[in-house]
Amino acid sequence: MVSVSVLVPEERMAEFYSLLGRWYGSAPSISKSHGRPSLQQPGRRRPSRYAPLTKFLTDARGDATEISFAKVEEILGGDLPGSARKFRAVWANSEKLTQARGWLEAGWSVAALDLEGERVKFERA
Repeated sequence: MVSVSVLVPEERMAEFYSLLGRWYGSAPSISKSHGRPSLQQPGRRRPSRYAPLTKFLTDARGDATEISFAKVEEILGGDLPGSARKFRAVWANSEKLTQARGWLEAGWSVAALDLEGERVKFERA
């Protein structure tokens, strides 16, 4: 495994995540099969990591719901990226962002964000 650090100015985080999402969604991945690397078909996408959040919001009642980051992690079944606790751009209502597509497809948008209190409020779009 290779680790890479990238310095991105805060005002360009949305653009960075958009580019990263496009690359991740279209780049073929290498998997080991019988000891030999094989390329996964680029057209075959695995379900979004944020699909459980999409389902949660689709099933939610009312016109607004406010949840903690811990609850989001519980819904996702894993940790949010560290950037979600630091940068507002991660929570932008942009279809260019993988995570945002999750709530936008469910018919919701982020209406308020409290990074210090680690809470996000979604409202029906």
